[in-house]
Amino acid sequence: RSKVSKFNVVDATPYKKDIVEQLAEACRKTGMKMGLYYSQDVDWHEKNGGGRFTVNRWSPEKGRAMGNDWDWPQDKSDYHFDEYFEGKSLPQVEEILTQYGDICLLWFDMAIATMKPGHSQKLMDLVRRLQPGCLINGRIGHGLGDYFTPGDNEVPKETRDARTYEVCGTMNDSWGFQPKDLKYRTNEQIRAIHEQCRKMHANYLLNFGPDPLGRMP
Repeated sequence: RSKVSKFNVVDATPYKKDIVEQLAEACRKTGMKMGLYYSQDVDWHEKNGGGRFTVNRWSPEKGRAMGNDWDWPQDKSDYHFDEYFEGKSLPQVEEILTQYGDICLLWFDMAIATMKPGHSQKLMDLVRRLQPGCLINGRIGHGLGDYFTPGDNEVPKETRDARTYEVCGTMNDSWGFQPKDLKYRTNEQIRAIHEQCRKMHANYLLNFGPDPLGRMP
């Protein structure tokens, strides 16, 4: 539930319950630490969300913007990223840090689009002030964060500096559930990546997208 935007699971869906609060409560009961993902830059629901004028180099549609260019025209005179950042992104991160108890990690993403160094620093300062023990990944942007996060499914041969690394990858090619994506990595391939991470003293963050019923194919 967010007071900043009605576009949330409580106010905008029939479920009407805060699934993050449920997850936090389950973690407290079992003694498991909880980390959360937050896309602090690209937000497809907001006119001023990041990425509207940044070409997505990963998209099969060449020249397509990373942000929402289907609801709003490519008019830079009517685009104000700071309004989105100050009015939604920053306040929502504050909500995350104050509503659910201890957060062990905030895994930021998509700072490659519109964010400036000052935006990343503001987020960093907010986390440090509200929850000093919360880890921050490298995708907060502009060289900040507690460890370096390479690109998706990118496994470096070696570390390039003294920073701690985390390799984030998928078991197939998709982050969410894609019924047509059957290119699953074999046990041997996953073990090989894990071994490479071990040699680099890197964490291996392995993702799998469950189907709509929560099942892992």
